[in-house]
Amino acid sequence: REKLVTEETRQQQVESEMSAWQEQWEAFRREFHRVHESAQIENRGIEHIERQVQQAHKQSSRLQEEMQGLNPSGHEQEITALEQSIEARTQEHAAMLEQLESTSEEILGLRQSIDEQSTVLDEKRNQVQSLRGRLSSLEALQQHVLAETSDEVKNWLERNQINSGKRLTGTLKVRNQLEQAVEVVLGPFLSAYCVEPGKAIPDNLIEGHSLALVDRQRAASSEAAREWPRLLDSIECEVDLSSLIAGIYVCQDLQELAIRRIQLRPGESLVTPQGLWVGSNWVLQLGEEDQRTGMLAREHEIKQIRQQLDEITQSALQLKSQTDGDRQRLQFIEKQRDEDQRNLSQLHQQSSEIRNQLSQRRAKVEQASNRYQQIESELKELDELQNKYSLELQANSSKRNDMLAQIEQMAEQETSLQSHKQDLQQNLEQGRKRLRQIRDEFHLLQMQQQAQESERTATKANIERIQQQNEQFSRRIAELNQAVENADIPLEELQSGLQVLLTSRNNKQQALNQSQEKVTELDTQQRQHESQRNQLQQQSDEIRNQLESKRMQCQELKVRSKTIEEQLQNTGFEADALAEQLDPQAALQSWQEQLANISQRIDRLGPINLAAIDEYKEQSERKQYLDAQNEDLMAALATLESAIKKIDGETRERFKETFDHVNKRIGERFPKLFGGGEAHLELTEDDLLNTGVIIMARPPGKRVTNLQLLSGGEKALTAVALIFAIFELNPSPFCMLDEVDAPLDDANVGRFCAMVEEMSEQVQFIMISHNKITMEMAQTLNGVTMHEPGVSRLVSVDVGEAVEMTGS
Repeated sequence: REKLVTEETRQQQVESEMSAWQEQWEAFRREFHRVHESAQIENRGIEHIERQVQQAHKQSSRLQEEMQGLNPSGHEQEITALEQSIEARTQEHAAMLEQLESTSEEILGLRQSIDEQSTVLDEKRNQVQSLRGRLSSLEALQQHVLAETSDEVKNWLERNQINSGKRLTGTLKVRNQLEQAVEVVLGPFLSAYCVEPGKAIPDNLIEGHSLALVDRQRAASSEAAREWPRLLDSIECEVDLSSLIAGIYVCQDLQELAIRRIQLRPGESLVTPQGLWVGSNWVLQLGEEDQRTGMLAREHEIKQIRQQLDEITQSALQLKSQTDGDRQRLQFIEKQRDEDQRNLSQLHQQSSEIRNQLSQRRAKVEQASNRYQQIESELKELDELQNKYSLELQANSSKRNDMLAQIEQMAEQETSLQSHKQDLQQNLEQGRKRLRQIRDEFHLLQMQQQAQESERTATKANIERIQQQNEQFSRRIAELNQAVENADIPLEELQSGLQVLLTSRNNKQQALNQSQEKVTELDTQQRQHESQRNQLQQQSDEIRNQLESKRMQCQELKVRSKTIEEQLQNTGFEADALAEQLDPQAALQSWQEQLANISQRIDRLGPINLAAIDEYKEQSERKQYLDAQNEDLMAALATLESAIKKIDGETRERFKETFDHVNKRIGERFPKLFGGGEAHLELTEDDLLNTGVIIMARPPGKRVTNLQLLSGGEKALTAVALIFAIFELNPSPFCMLDEVDAPLDDANVGRFCAMVEEMSEQVQFIMISHNKITMEMAQTLNGVTMHEPGVSRLVSVDVGEAVEMTGS
């Protein structure tokens, strides 16, 4: 043990020396790598500055060439000409617009006039229809009263050259409201046919028909015998009615009628306006149910309606002629207005095109002047930047040379440290070897000591166990001796009890044997009864089978009977009638022979396709199977269509939500990345399932255009805006950007880095970049270097510590 402790102490000293060397080596390596990395950083800085100088030089040359190509004064004449053209188009547009307004007012007035005339014309048409309906009903009633339906009467009138359309009712004009009085007096003659003057009334009158004729030739006037008002004086008629109503006088009321009735002479009579006609010894009054009542009023109304129809028709024709003229005028003016509108639209389109051209020219001039000023400022910035790069290049070159000299010095120190390391490693290996040998010997001795201690412990345990067993055996022997002494006392009692039990067992055995014999006899009887039961069961089964057979035969007969009844019903015969007509001596065999003969005759008619039933059955089963398959397919198709509709609906909804969200976010991200402008998404089709998406972007100072017309940097920033908008919709823990800032200039890189820094609060970004502005934003830099050929090594730099180190 003392030898082991001594060797371990010595080994600890060697390892402490090795640890000290390792710390010294690590410090040396850190310093060496720091200097080496600083030199590489300076080299890269120098290369970057040289590239920046070359780019600045190229950019300066390009800007100078662009400045030479800009000439804003070349567009001034075009702008002046376009402005004059716009002014002329504006004046012409105002004149045409004023003319169009006047035309529109005239069209509006004509339309209102046409609408009013149409309304009036419709009212007149309605009046004409209502009057024609009234006229038709009055004429029909009048014709019915005049009884002008007999063909024989019409033929007789034609033969005698009497105008059937000229009736006495049509020639009467009654004054003083005495129509009812005239109808009562001239009742039978109101439907009389008027005979032309110079023609005599025919003598051969038609028999069996009502007929009245009056001569239109006037008779000699006669003076009135009394001063009473005559009915004839209130009538105007082409026919002389004096022979009919010369002695009829008018009374205004019943009192006057009663006074004058006493004074009547033979052949005279009185009549009131209410239609009461009295003589000296008679009275006549017609009721409303009489068919001649109202004939004169109807005839008067018919004439008035015809006159109104003529007046309304004439005014309607004039109004329609005026309306047609207005419509033609309206069509002509509308055509003229449409032509003016087309000319106005063309003029407006021409003005818009000229304004667009003018806007483009002005925009070009403005862009050219702005660009000229911008180029001047950029050239100044480039000159300042080149001077700055020159100073930085000199400072970086000086630092790099100092670090290269320091690297050469540190290479010699590395050689001495490597030789010291070999000596320490040799001493350490020897010490470890000696320590392992001593530890092995120490462990062997420890194992032997543990084995002897284990044997001693086991021997002590065996001795204690044997002593315990000896005590247990002694206690058991004492218990057994005590049990032997107590066992002789109850032996006699047990033997007497045994004899009693044996006697009881023999008695029970005899009873058991007797019971078994009785059971055997009962089994024999049971087998006999079982045999008898089987025989009876067989007989019962035979009887049941016979009964079932009879039932089947009965059922067959019922079916046949029912079939025969149905056949009889189909043939239209009745069973009772056939039974009465059936020959009493008819036999079944003879009828069957007749049926067989008829069947043979049917067979001789030709073959019958007996397989048609089987084929029909087979095809029916196939049809049922196909119908079932078709129903299953239709149900599956309906299910699929409903699922497709549901999926399409959800897809449209989710696509619309996603599109709106991305469109909103890109509209917010794009101005931040470009420092202005706008961008949005558009759908190529209305169908959300088949539509495409177009990105429309307008950087500051440009019109909305397609992405193909943007520069590389603008395309990159637009794509970044779209990616960040989509990324916000469904973010992930990490986002890797591989040289996204490569085509961007410093200003755009700054805005890009600001957006990345803003989004880094929720998402971790891993960026691959060569841009120093992007590197300045990073919190940790990871790079891969190859200090030794063929060996790559990861280099990590904490930007915060690097800044503190640079400041110190």
